[in-house]
Amino acid sequence: MKTLILEKSDISKIIKMKNCIDMCDEAFTMTTKGKIIQYPRNWLKPGRGGLLGTAYVTEPGYFILKLLTNGVQIILLVDYQRGTFVLMDGSLITDLRTGAGGAVSVRYLANENSETVGVLGSGNVAKHALWAICEEKEISYAKVFSRTETNRDRFVKEMEKMLGIKMSAVSSVDDAVRDVDIIVTATKATEPVLLEEHLQKGVHICALGNPPEIDPKIFLTAKVYLESLEQSRREGKLSNAIRAGLINGDAVFPELGEVILGISEGRTSREDITMFDCQGLTAQDAIPAWRAYTQMLEMGKGKWLDLEFGPGNL
Repeated sequence: MKTLILEKSDISKIIKMKNCIDMCDEAFTMTTKGKIIQYPRNWLKPGRGGLLGTAYVTEPGYFILKLLTNGVQIILLVDYQRGTFVLMDGSLITDLRTGAGGAVSVRYLANENSETVGVLGSGNVAKHALWAICEEKEISYAKVFSRTETNRDRFVKEMEKMLGIKMSAVSSVDDAVRDVDIIVTATKATEPVLLEEHLQKGVHICALGNPPEIDPKIFLTAKVYLESLEQSRREGKLSNAIRAGLINGDAVFPELGEVILGISEGRTSREDITMFDCQGLTAQDAIPAWRAYTQMLEMGKGKWLDLEFGPGNL
């Protein structure tokens, strides 16, 4: 089997935030259609651990495995048709698709004329989520809150320069989410940050951070949509609401892919409160990884290694 190495500098020439949003849109629909078989994520133990995700894409026929550990993000792709094993950097795709997934939910669930965003968190996920939403909507103003003043001031300075929008650093969650069209939660919180009492009619929530950041009561107030019912029950914000006893363990909420395909109903009123429960699917890595790989082949990019795999070489 031929082996191709794709580095971050190569991938960055192919995968941009704008087209990654469309790729994540496709990933959600292909998962719902059953064309991507998404296996549950598993934490690797013992040691410092990491995250292992796998997906099989029935058309055109390839398998990917994503490995996340501290400081290392790798995507492994096997192209059955060409007999090629691909080893690629996963950091860029992970960053872009995390924000892009939230932007897909904005595309289908937020009010059409949304133009303001409240961000909770000032790290990498918050950065890419706001970037992606600005690619999807004509955002004019955003506010950010995080616990450390220097971090939120840094975030404002960086994102104003990057996105060309007006921003403010605020000193409370309430200030950050008041009178905005879209809320992004991207925190490492171990207890609820966004509370039911914070929500105003018409808002859309991109819940991208640790499950405890969302008040479980929001599941009783908002119209909730999931990336994957199985994954959300296991480790999403839904899992937290189930553990809190507010939602039954067998409760069913629509997946975003069902809304995209017209199977399930999305927002029906400007006053609806909607929320997307997102932890990240390997399917969102699969489509950008495949696109990067196939376009690199056409361009003659990447580094080929003469490695052989198989029983005959053991």
